[in-house]
Amino acid sequence: MLAKQQMTEISTRDRIIAAAVTLFARAGFNGVTTKEIAKAANVSDGNSYRYFPTKRDLFLCAFESELQKLSVRAQELAMTANAEDSRTALRTVTELITENIVKQPELVRLLHFSALEFNPDIEPLFRQHLYPIFDALSTHRQRTSGNPDSSDIGQVTTA
Repeated sequence: MLAKQQMTEISTRDRIIAAAVTLFARAGFNGVTTKEIAKAANVSDGNSYRYFPTKRDLFLCAFESELQKLSVRAQELAMTANAEDSRTALRTVTELITENIVKQPELVRLLHFSALEFNPDIEPLFRQHLYPIFDALSTHRQRTSGNPDSSDIGQVTTA
């Protein structure tokens, strides 16, 4: 019986997060209420507070859930640092960014809203999920800075 209860709790929490991602991406933190999120998740407003005591907690959890999808590719991106040439490295990063813009439009909108509405609070999430992307590029740039093939890419990355 406990396993069934845990499964219900997980699905309820996931429904709340999914609804929050959709609504926060559409209207931002200040443009949506927890009552609207609960209704979209098909849970009571009071039940949503059981999982997320504050609207801020819910926003940050929704934002992190989208960032985690991006982090799945971080290991692949780490290989960029070992790419043979700068064009390969830049192509890998460009593909990652383009793919995520197309496949995760909610993430792009949440990035915008989070930067506007939660700048200090999201720094740890940026460090955890986005900095590895820039670290991989930086590592590659440092490794290839003496390579004549990388000079053309340096103009693009420093512009």
